[in-house]
Amino acid sequence: GALSWEVSFENWMQVPPAVCDTLVYASCDDMRLHVLSLNSGEEVCSLELEGYSGTQPVVAGGVVFLGTAGGDFMALEGTPPGIPGEPR
Repeated sequence: GALSWEVSFENWMQVPPAVCDTLVYASCDDMRLHVLSLNSGEEVCSLELEGYSGTQPVVAGGVVFLGTAGGDFMALEGTPPGIPGEPR
């Protein structure tokens, strides 16, 4: 196969990303959850986690679940900014 796209982050990517519908959810050690387009790799948005990655993101029922190394566990729901009408 051929490389479809590649993205560089400012810090480590220690846990695998989650893929759901047309989005990739990548938890990075820059303390952010990056939401990328599955087709292009373009960043749709990123969300502050207030801690380093602790678990890989898991998507179920339109909700993204993930934990931080500081012990916080969160569930994020909603359409990311910048893509009106696009599935979560």
